[in-house]
Amino acid sequence: MWRVYDERRCVVYIAPFGDSAMRVCFGAADDSEARLAAETFSERLDAMRPAGYVECVTAYATVTVHVDASSPEIDKLLAIIQAESDRPAASIPGHFRVHRIPVLYGGLEDDLSFVASKTGHTPAEVAQKHASAEYVVELIGFLPGFAYLSGLPAELSVPRIATPRARVPAGSVGIMSAQCCVYPVRSPGGWRIIGRTPMRMFDPNADPPAILSAGDRVQFFPIDEDQFEQYQHDDRS
Repeated sequence: MWRVYDERRCVVYIAPFGDSAMRVCFGAADDSEARLAAETFSERLDAMRPAGYVECVTAYATVTVHVDASSPEIDKLLAIIQAESDRPAASIPGHFRVHRIPVLYGGLEDDLSFVASKTGHTPAEVAQKHASAEYVVELIGFLPGFAYLSGLPAELSVPRIATPRARVPAGSVGIMSAQCCVYPVRSPGGWRIIGRTPMRMFDPNADPPAILSAGDRVQFFPIDEDQFEQYQHDDRS
């Protein structure tokens, strides 16, 4: 079923996604109201957990609702999905976790200096501007626990590196275009690395294994090398 907002001409739809999921789109990915609607819709379904419901996966302004297609209640579930998607986001306040993540600023292969020269700031100013923003976890993808964060100040926008690195250390804080990330494990990557956190962002033996999940808020704060080592020591204790 297609619905169209008259004012913004933004297409909103519910459609099958494979044989055991429904894709619900609330609008454009850069529309803050559409993204709030996606968050609260997902939150409501998780709280209700109707028969046949498996889980929601939220990404920007879109929610993929995984269902048990063999459930005898599947028609009722689809009706609930339709009804809940029509409810205004403001009717239920969003509940989200706020994470404060320490960062030792300093770029991998001098990325921080690159960002500074590219944006007309000093490295210290880049760190201060990056830490002054609040970020939203839009989705988890690429790697287990890899969070795509919106909220990067526009003046810090820089392109990816031309050739991705073969190894980016776990905890590396990267920026690219209008987004920010924290690498949960060592992996290849092409984001500009401006710092590193001593926090362990992903632990397969923990429950849940990833610190961040869609809808969470993130605030970074700067630390020095001594504090970085202390955080690592406390984490291992």
